[in-house]
Amino acid sequence: MLAPIRAIQCGLCPFQEADARQKRIREGVAKGTAPETILILEHPPVITRGRGDDGTQLKVSESLLAREGVPVVDVERGGGVTYHGPGQVVAYPVVRLERFQNDIHRYLRALESAVIQVCGRLGVEACRREGMTGVWVEDRKIAFMGVAVRGGVTFHGLSLNVLEMKKGFQWMEPCGLKNLTVTSLAEEGAWIPPAEAAERLGAALLAVCEDPECWRAERIPRG
Repeated sequence: MLAPIRAIQCGLCPFQEADARQKRIREGVAKGTAPETILILEHPPVITRGRGDDGTQLKVSESLLAREGVPVVDVERGGGVTYHGPGQVVAYPVVRLERFQNDIHRYLRALESAVIQVCGRLGVEACRREGMTGVWVEDRKIAFMGVAVRGGVTFHGLSLNVLEMKKGFQWMEPCGLKNLTVTSLAEEGAWIPPAEAAERLGAALLAVCEDPECWRAERIPRG
């Protein structure tokens, strides 16, 4: 039987610091010397660029972004370019993929279910869209996902927009999606402090990661 997963609320944490921490945890989990862990946090403004970017997803130069104080960081995860900043909750689950029958798609659907749960309990009707990773409110994207797996252990993860994030996303075609409308809990009528959203997301992620049958959105309780 797999041991319980821990969730750690990290507050505002620079990307490079969080990235190094999750990699240390991943190595420990793979070796059996560290517990599986979900890091939940916010980042100062940063753009991350995953393996799915073909070099065309940024609409402005990196020098312009540097003047704005927004670094661009290449990362190991799947997906393309995305933005992180205060008011957006980021989660990095570092867990054994065997919890999801070693099926990366099942794992992604579990992450989506956790976000759908959080949104639903706040009165925001979120959903999946066929053939696309992430969570949507109608045709507006509220949560982005990009994961990686090494040694059977997941890292990187997801972001949920709590406050309005349009300034950061204006510099790109997020994940290569043209004319994408990005939304947030606040814009959909759910006003909640990011710290509270982080607590809710951490609890929802623990539920879907520790219960292998809890990944289906329709099985997650409302209210």
